[in-house]
Amino acid sequence: MNGRNTWPTFYLSPEQIEALYDAMPEEDLPPSPSVEELEGEWGPGRVIMPGEYRHQRSGLPAAEVMGAPTASSIAVLNAREENSAFVSQLPPESLNKTDAAAELVILFAHSQLDVETLLNSARDRLAAKGTLWVCCAKFRSEYQSDASVHRILHFAHTSGMMGEAILPIDEDWVCVSLSTSVVPGQRPFDVFAHQR
Repeated sequence: MNGRNTWPTFYLSPEQIEALYDAMPEEDLPPSPSVEELEGEWGPGRVIMPGEYRHQRSGLPAAEVMGAPTASSIAVLNAREENSAFVSQLPPESLNKTDAAAELVILFAHSQLDVETLLNSARDRLAAKGTLWVCCAKFRSEYQSDASVHRILHFAHTSGMMGEAILPIDEDWVCVSLSTSVVPGQRPFDVFAHQR
């Protein structure tokens, strides 16, 4: 054992859940278990319904971990249709529709070229003491991309930024939080040491 959480997490679509129940004869269907029974059987494991992705450690929704509920203004850059489920979880009254500075800036990088061309403008959108998150498709996502957390961190470091945290926001996308200053002696991938 390496000390990491080894409890299972299951991702089931509504169709998969329905298919499971349809496959069982009605007389064999078990009664709905209570929360206590589920916790006793699975421990800290949990079932995550579609659109309900939560942070592994805190159990909070990803948007909340990013600080969206308390941000007075949020700028979402380069979002596409495949990002709409996550963007819909952000408080609409805080979404910044102009080019003004924002407390929370979220940049979706669909390619490494996006990172290299948009990262500096995303940093320029940050308000004082704001937070910048750069998101890319996960390695096993259906959305193929040459951008990755490693490549984002490496490019950010050459631009005078440092990774602070990594956060999966849904089944396909992962984000890295960037600090706008590099700590002397810190390496681009030191963020991984804090995620263990």
